[in-house]
Amino acid sequence: MNSDGEHIRESSLYARRWMNRHPSVQGQSITDWLLYDMSERTERMYCGTLDKDEAVRETGADWEWWFVFDYYALKLRVHAKKMDHGGDNYGSVAYANRLGLPTETFLAQSITENFVPLYAFYIAHTNDTMCSKRKTDEGVYLAGARTLYDRFAADVEQPVSDTDILRVTVPLSCLICCPLCTDQNDGFVDFLHAYFTKDAERRVEDDEGLARDDRLNVRGMHRQLPEHVSSFLKHAQDGVPQSWAEEFSGHVEHVNALVVYDARNR
Repeated sequence: MNSDGEHIRESSLYARRWMNRHPSVQGQSITDWLLYDMSERTERMYCGTLDKDEAVRETGADWEWWFVFDYYALKLRVHAKKMDHGGDNYGSVAYANRLGLPTETFLAQSITENFVPLYAFYIAHTNDTMCSKRKTDEGVYLAGARTLYDRFAADVEQPVSDTDILRVTVPLSCLICCPLCTDQNDGFVDFLHAYFTKDAERRVEDDEGLARDDRLNVRGMHRQLPEHVSSFLKHAQDGVPQSWAEEFSGHVEHVNALVVYDARNR
């Protein structure tokens, strides 16, 4: 039986085949399918698309991703983008969405709302990534928004190729199957330190009660599972009711979907 990491890799591989066969496929179509497919393939992954009008969907992050462990949870927020092979992708680095939300705003939100800011890039061609296992054949890659901004957009506008972007990404499946993540001793935190250092760093003591030099003191860290995520998990297998969205609308105001990976021991 395939592991969760293998299941997510299968979804990512299919996304690449889809883009190669149908180059005109839209990024939103890939996102909607990807979240559904991962949750169908992976027993511990739950996804709920939030019912919002088009204007709100255009400005929100594509999904918020919670990784829930026995003693803490980590919150990631993702803007997804389909890359133009051979073209200039500067806009995909400087702006979080196609309506021109500045990446600086996304980064500021990551501090006030305590999440790791990520971009998911849909890329059909292959090249080197940061993956230590040298996986280069998937179709979905993750990069830290701060890392990208500092490298390509903080000073002057410059051409940015999809190859440039790939070099600072990891394949989607690395979130689950990286050897660092499979270490039961807080491996996911080690993964963030290794590949998303700038995006997960915390500069001062925070309300989670962690000292500045504590290795668990990373952005996105929540020592208590928020009520809206706990409630979501209770309903996820049978379908999240509309009453949930109404009760917790303030917690998911800036996102279009909620995805939870429940890594707790069973």
